[in-house]
Amino acid sequence: MRPREGDPFFDKALWPAGSGGDELLVTMTLMVGGTVSGGSGCNRCSGSAEVANGNGLTIGPLVTTRMACPGAAMELEDAYVARLGAAVAVGFQLGRLAVTWSLDERHGVLLFEPS
Repeated sequence: MRPREGDPFFDKALWPAGSGGDELLVTMTLMVGGTVSGGSGCNRCSGSAEVANGNGLTIGPLVTTRMACPGAAMELEDAYVARLGAAVAVGFQLGRLAVTWSLDERHGVLLFEPS
């Protein structure tokens, strides 16, 4: 199923992950029509996004620009892109968009706030 105009999770809304201090600001935009794009620190990423059974989410494959980043920034970016590409569900937690991921027997949630 592709997202449709007016779907609560996919309405061209930008959801940057909360960050502060020296952390990188990562962003994600879920678009009507079934695409996702974002910034992951110093590079951009994009790919397909598909919802199934109400809250199931599949993202990817993702393509990224490949500019070199400082060491710690590149590690954070690689982890973000890998987890975004391992999305399995989408929902809300405390007013934030929650993307649940599962990767190599590890699981977690990426939380995004509206911009």
